[in-house]
Amino acid sequence: MHQIAYNQNGLQETGGAYSAAELLAALTPEDYQRLVGFARYRLRTVVTARWLQRHLADTDAEDLVAEALLKIQLGEQDSRLGRRLKPENRATTASFLVGVKGVINSDLSHLLDSARNRCEHLSIGEPETEPGAVNPPDPTDPGRLLLRRDLHRVLFSQLYARAAEQPRLLAVIKEWDQNFLSDNRIARDGHSRKIIYRVRQLAREILRDLEAELSLVTNEGREMLL
Repeated sequence: MHQIAYNQNGLQETGGAYSAAELLAALTPEDYQRLVGFARYRLRTVVTARWLQRHLADTDAEDLVAEALLKIQLGEQDSRLGRRLKPENRATTASFLVGVKGVINSDLSHLLDSARNRCEHLSIGEPETEPGAVNPPDPTDPGRLLLRRDLHRVLFSQLYARAAEQPRLLAVIKEWDQNFLSDNRIARDGHSRKIIYRVRQLAREILRDLEAELSLVTNEGREMLL
């Protein structure tokens, strides 16, 4: 592994690319807040029409950031599960933040496309008073869906085990479990942000442990199974 160079501006260029785990570990609270600020700004600038505001009312800037970081972490092991950043976006903390912002922009673009597709089938008028919208077929790749289902099974078995004595965490985990395959958010309104953050951190710990286990299996030449 290449030598890690770090100063007050984060990881610095050493001639090679850092791993996603190294870059995520080096993120500071200030870096995270800058990403949240960027996501909040992008939401405010692209969601201008009233119908878009209605369809994306539950989309939160912190959820966009968390989903982008999760995709990057998963993509390091398998690009079908998430997003693998190019080496130039893993050279320094600054270039990594640029890469994360690119994932946030991409995810937001997909959310906008999904909202537009849903609205193409609505009757003229308010959908609350004139129901009958028809959602387009789900374009999800079957292989990607199977991988996400495997991740769902392994991740939540670990989450439930580690939070067994923490009922407030379990309530959030249960809601996330129910919506994992259809919604990028950990939980909707009604839960403490601190509790959601603790669940998010617990999930990252589990993913780091899984990453280490999968690396060992790969090095020994055995087939990787979730």
